Amino acid sequence: MKKGLIITLYGIVPLFAFVSLYFLLQAAVEDFTLTGIARSDLYRLANVNADIPADTELTSGGDAVMFREAPIGLMALPVGTHGVIQKDLSDDSAQLVNLSRVILDPALLENRTHFSPITGKEPLVLILHTHNSEHFLSPMEIPGDIVLPDGVTALFREDAYSRETVMDVGETFASVVKENGIGVIHCTIQHDENLNTAWQASAATVAAYLKAFPSIRYIIDIHRDTLSDSNGNWISPLTPDGKTAQVRIAVGSDYEHETHADYVKNLTLAMTWKEYIDEQQASLCLPISFVNQSLNQELSAGFLTLYVGSEGSTFEQAKSGAVRTAEIFCMMLKNQ
Repeated sequence: MKKGLIITLYGIVPLFAFVSLYFLLQAAVEDFTLTGIARSDLYRLANVNADIPADTELTSGGDAVMFREAPIGLMALPVGTHGVIQKDLSDDSAQLVNLSRVILDPALLENRTHFSPITGKEPLVLILHTHNSEHFLSPMEIPGDIVLPDGVTALFREDAYSRETVMDVGETFASVVKENGIGVIHCTIQHDENLNTAWQASAATVAAYLKAFPSIRYIIDIHRDTLSDSNGNWISPLTPDGKTAQVRIAVGSDYEHETHADYVKNLTLAMTWKEYIDEQQASLCLPISFVNQSLNQELSAGFLTLYVGSEGSTFEQAKSGAVRTAEIFCMMLKNQ
């Protein structure tokens, strides 16, 4: 009897929750509609001062370009596209942004990391990717009858993935390190076949490499950012010349991983690297992000996470950012 009751309850509770959620969403949609915005979420809007008639359909090159119903002051973008806003996100007033709950002692950051000497051809640097599949998109040709919203400089099709991913960015970075006579390994093992276990998978890889190659002193996990505004437009962080994707260094703390004793060393390494970058090419590197998560950096001192460009960057922009950042990384190691 109890077992039957439990089974019945397990069936009723989800049904009740689903019905409640349905009516809550309906209320939200009705409220949303009252503001003059259509219910359909199949299309995206961008802020501009333009009045596009409801249910407008334009034709370009023989293909119908559908738009979402747009209230006054908003212009719609074609279905299946993202607007891209290219923007310099650098901030001269900040070297580091503390996004963690760890209180940083400024005195600790004054003792900078001592770099390992570059000797022989043994690998000194390991480059890998926790999220190998992070890709870049190719800009689409903008039809002549489409006026882009203010600030939007390009359109990307959501399904127009470039062949290149962050692994190609990593290969570019590794090539520069190798050309500078520094031993480097670029790990191309796929870690994100299951996104839920990607961090655990990459941690196991790093541990294996450290055991196999004790000479490794620097580990760089290369990603790309995902940045967007409130209208769904992707933000492409670019240097003022418009050719190079900006980069961001992230450092994990011991907030969620008590055994992460080397986070201060990693943080001072990141600060030194950023100082070198700022001296060589101001605006290339965004403020360092210090976060609650360990980012697997508890595995070794000298472990940093590097974000190159964003989902709105082209591969060529990301490649340019990787080359310049790698060149300065090598300069930093050689000058110690």
